[in-house]
Amino acid sequence: MKSEQIYPTYAGRTLTLIGEDDREIQCQVLVVFRPKEDEEQRYIALLEIKEHGVSNDLMIYRFFEEEDGAPSLEPIQTDVEYTDVANFLGQYLDEMEAAKAASGGGCGCGCDPSGCSGCH
Repeated sequence: MKSEQIYPTYAGRTLTLIGEDDREIQCQVLVVFRPKEDEEQRYIALLEIKEHGVSNDLMIYRFFEEEDGAPSLEPIQTDVEYTDVANFLGQYLDEMEAAKAASGGGCGCGCDPSGCSGCH
């Protein structure tokens, strides 16, 4: 996986989604990424923020930026697309865990582990 496939700009930030029942869902951005080097489509992985902390339930959407820079999301369209995206994300998360273990903490980018927000 190449670093140009990962977009750290949003990592650690929070977004508010509006659910089908008009309920606001606070989410932490895990990563924005592009699974295929030859395609421009980006995706975002989110974790819901609950009262007791961040949920382990991962949500993945297509990701766009509006002209004003605001994030915009849309559902993944097919099972094949979801499988491709989930496989890439799984590989990325495995690599980050390995880097974290090798560096003694943090996200593997060389930041201070005690202050790491998972910037990559």
